[in-house]
Amino acid sequence: MLCEVGPRDGFQFEDQFIPTRVKAEIIEALADAGLRRIQVTSFVHPRKVPQMKDAEEVVDRLPEREGVTYAGLALNQRGLERLCDAGLEQADLSIATHDRHSRDNAGMSATEAAAEAEEMTQWALARDLSVQMGFQTVFGYEAPGDTPLAQVTALAERFAQYPLESLSLADTTGMANPQMVRRRVEAVREAAPGVPLVLHLHDTRGLGLANVCAALEAGVERFDTSLAGMGGCPFVHGAAGNVATEDTAYLFEQLGRETSVDYRRVAAAARRVEDVLEKRFPGKLKCSACPPWKYSFGSPACPPPCRRSVRPGTRSAGSRAAGCGAAPAACSWPARSWPPRSTSSPCAPTASPPPTAGRWSACVPTSRPRACWGRLSRQGGGCVATLGPTARASLCPSVGRRGARASCAQRRGKPAARGSSRRSPSRWPTTTYA
Repeated sequence: MLCEVGPRDGFQFEDQFIPTRVKAEIIEALADAGLRRIQVTSFVHPRKVPQMKDAEEVVDRLPEREGVTYAGLALNQRGLERLCDAGLEQADLSIATHDRHSRDNAGMSATEAAAEAEEMTQWALARDLSVQMGFQTVFGYEAPGDTPLAQVTALAERFAQYPLESLSLADTTGMANPQMVRRRVEAVREAAPGVPLVLHLHDTRGLGLANVCAALEAGVERFDTSLAGMGGCPFVHGAAGNVATEDTAYLFEQLGRETSVDYRRVAAAARRVEDVLEKRFPGKLKCSACPPWKYSFGSPACPPPCRRSVRPGTRSAGSRAAGCGAAPAACSWPARSWPPRSTSSPCAPTASPPPTAGRWSACVPTSRPRACWGRLSRQGGGCVATLGPTARASLCPSVGRRGARASCAQRRGKPAARGSSRRSPSRWPTTTYA
């Protein structure tokens, strides 16, 4: 079972505020992708984590889905009360097992944090809330294994006396390795027999999926994942996000393990997040799960033929804009989708793509920068987010022909050639970038 934590662990790490409407739409898309447990927000002080200031509003917008559990994170008593008042029935509590991390993150020692968490657990259970207890930095904080295993097992024994929904072991800073995962999972299982274990892994050193495989061998069946590999730890320089949901779901499929998750739909949601934040995340399959013209975010009934919208009914002489036009009014979001899809799958086309769509060239200029841009696009599986600001600007008519050519050359690591493109500015198509 995959437990999606992107709307909380991933979003809270972003400086740019994500509109509440977009958060709710992403959560709905994740539920539609088959995820049955989603951590939707955290109830923390708005000054500490501004991204979570709309926690109650997000909960109010949650779609009703049978079999889907929505959870919220609470780190203190006030947050737990807000969670209960908001109407959530699943409370995720979390404490640090490393003393320094506890002081950095919560302003108290690990011993004090454990005592407070125990009181919160009792309070939540008395109100019929389902409680997951999470242990942070189980595999180390500043170095692999610098959290004593004895301290982790002692906490597991302490909380095993309560009827917990599950016990989460978090590799908060990405220090785990497969051998350590096996040893510590077995030790915690002995200390807390009968309590379901969840593994919360980060991919700081590229061992995220390897640790997933090691945990599977150790008998762990539940994993926290984040769409696009979003997330991180603010106290460790260079700490990476969680293992990506779409990558993990694909791994499970290749291993022959049944999941309810459609990694293609998760990948589409991941690309939507990248569009909103205008940045790339480390998840792999969001750019290669399907050819780009088959991708869409939102309802399959919306078939906008191109991510970059061209004026309706027009074709630019230099664009080869076969079939390109503005999205229908019924579509609320711009999407990368050509042609109209069947409702059975987001990647099941009902017609053949235009001959140039595989290189994203159906709505881009055919002038000199196109070869460079097409190469970069193919490397990312057609994902526009592959291109940085310079490369995006190189396709914008406002940059000018010479600037576009120079930017393209710089992306190849070559000095910019002097002179200008042979095409005139009038032959560039009218293009809108999301």
